[in-house]
Amino acid sequence: MRHEVTKVGPKYQVTIPKEVREALGLKVGDLVQAAVGKDKTIVLRRKRLVDFDAELEEALAEAEADYKAGRVLGPFDTAEETVAVFLVRPQTEYGLAFYRNRQVVNYQESGVPDEQHLLVARVSGRGGADMHTQEALQEYLEGRHYEQLFTWPEQGLVVYMVGSR
Repeated sequence: MRHEVTKVGPKYQVTIPKEVREALGLKVGDLVQAAVGKDKTIVLRRKRLVDFDAELEEALAEAEADYKAGRVLGPFDTAEETVAVFLVRPQTEYGLAFYRNRQVVNYQESGVPDEQHLLVARVSGRGGADMHTQEALQEYLEGRHYEQLFTWPEQGLVVYMVGSR
């Protein structure tokens, strides 16, 4: 890839060359993070509200393929079904709500929904510290069937399917 020179505008805006935009898949409105690199260089990194994780993206693509093929745990009537969170960071809860464009139920604030739902729970804190989530979930979900669907160890998260009451 050749290097292009670009000019800093009056509001300190810089145009990212087309070749670079296309290589990164950047679109108008995408987020980038600016930092000072070695030798006083400017480093721009593509950012998302939720950081990209190749393993998670692969798991989500597999889940979508399973859904389209009818291999689901449901039955969910629609994609608008309930998603709940437990002990997650606020930005995780916000990201789920933003991505789905729908409110997420927080066990600690609203209790456990009666209907079947997906649950995203944080199981480990800083440095991998156990948050005793399993014990707390057993209290919240007393008598309800739930099963682990997958884990996201980098974020300390586990996703469960929780049966209806």
